[in-house]
Order: sequence, then C-alpha cells, then structure tokens
Amino acid sequence: MTLSRERFFYLESKIKQAGFGYELDVLKKRLTEKERLLADEFATHAIYVVLASGFKQKTAKIKHQEIMNFLHKSSSKKEKRNLTSELLKIFGNKNKINAIAHIWVNRTVYRNGYYALESQPLQTKLDYLLTMPHIGPITRNHLARNLGEDVAKYDIWIQRLGVEVSGKKELKDKINNSKIDPAVRKVCDTMFAHLKQKTGLLIGYIDCVLWWSCTEGLLLHNYR
Repeated sequence: MTLSRERFFYLESKIKQAGFGYELDVLKKRLTEKERLLADEFATHAIYVVLASGFKQKTAKIKHQEIMNFLHKSSSKKEKRNLTSELLKIFGNKNKINAIAHIWVNRTVYRNGYYALESQPLQTKLDYLLTMPHIGPITRNHLARNLGEDVAKYDIWIQRLGVEVSGKKELKDKINNSKIDPAVRKVCDTMFAHLKQKTGLLIGYIDCVLWWSCTEGLLLHNYR
C-alpha cells in the first residue's frame, strides 16, 4: 500500500464529509497554537482518553458527556469515594472510574505539573503523563496529542496501517495495543515522516486523519 499526497488529501476530504471537519479544525488549531488549558479542560481531555481506550469512539463520547455533566454539577471539593460511587452508576468499569475520579479531584495538581514542564523536552512531558492513573504508553500519546503536542497516538489502527504501508508482513504479529514494538514504531514513524514531507502538515494531525480513515472503513478493509 502507498500513501501519496493526493491520497492523503482525498482521505481528509472524505473524513470532513463524514462530519469530522470541526474536530479536525480544533485539533489543527490546538497543535499549532498549543494553548494552555484550564484545570477543568485538562481533566476533560485526560478523562476522555481513560474512558476511550478499548471502546468505540461513539460509545466513549456518549459516556464521556454523561460523566462530565455529572462532574460539573457536583461540588468541586466532593471526596473521591463519593464521586466513585456516583460515577459507577453511569459507567460500570471500576478501574476506569477510580482513575477518572482521581484525575478530577487532582486536576489542578496534574494540570500545573504538566505545564511546569513546558520548557522541558517532549519525552519529559510524556513521562509525566504516565504518572496519571490508567494512562499508559499508548494513551499518554493520545492525551499529549489532544493537549497540543505534535505526536502520533500509535494505537492499534495506526500500527496496522504502518505495517501495511511498509510491506513488512513479518511485523503483523508484533502489533500490540498496550505497548508498541520498536520495529512497528519505526515503520509508523517512516510513514508519518513521508506524509509530513509531502503534505507540510503536523504529525498529530496526520495521525488523526489516518486513524479516522481506518475506523471509518476508508483504509485497512482486510481488518473488518
């Protein structure tokens, strides 16, 4: 499989036609301007990433909205144990709800800790995100990208696509949605570098267009 400049922009146009244009524009603006988010906004992104891992986006969005509506209506000083019991009525995954409640209660600490590293290397900021509950090696990149860092998410769809584009079939068995294999990451990075050079776009934006192209059935038909 090849991903030319023309094919990428075709995919981008189809994704926008499918109703994702606004979200792409928001992401592009955030990656370009890297605005500093308030604590509630920072937590909102972190909670979505925790919730979305392993779930379809449409389902995650619905539950995320329900959870955030509850959190915004609740007292900002409400104890974690009380938040957890109420949130479990909305979403029954105890591990994720514990993480969500912890992030919300400590949102100012996490937000300030992240932005205190603004002048530090990207890797330092990525490592910091790992200190948040239920944020792992893949989901930290998802969160970092949504916070405005120009990184790829490397989720299972992007790994599959990177391997497919590389033509290295022997890497298929190394695809892992929990921890990316170095060889798989290398072919993904090669794919991103090629498209960045051809399109002039940021990797975080390219990542999002390719991910939606996969999940919407425009790419990787053999995985459906």
